[in-house]
Amino acid sequence: MLLFIDDERRRMEPYVEELTLSGYEVEFEENCDAAWRFFRERMDEIELVILDIMMPPGEVGDQQSPGAGSRTGVSLFDMIRKTAPLMPMLIFTNVSDPAVAKRFAKDNRTRFFRKAGLLSHELVAEVRSMLSAERRR
Repeated sequence: MLLFIDDERRRMEPYVEELTLSGYEVEFEENCDAAWRFFRERMDEIELVILDIMMPPGEVGDQQSPGAGSRTGVSLFDMIRKTAPLMPMLIFTNVSDPAVAKRFAKDNRTRFFRKAGLLSHELVAEVRSMLSAERRR
């Protein structure tokens, strides 16, 4: 099962549809709080997490800080990584800050992609590649 976390469900429908048509079971969560609950309950079934970075803050994330939405996905990433250090994660975001991309480049079980220009079949190819790499480990 793939856990896809993004607050823009309508914009992500083509990606979810392509993943489903490619044989993947996809659980879609629109906020970090629901995603975190789902992850904790079903982490043994999840093969890979697809995560947006810019998400509205809730219990996950810092509601008080300006620009907190740009860090909510990062907070969830850190929580997942702490709980499941070997979980493959694909960061799929519109954030273009090179420092953010560099932060994730340090994690050998994470890949960073900008949404702009990445077609749904390309996302499927990346998911396949990541899962294949994990199976070889």
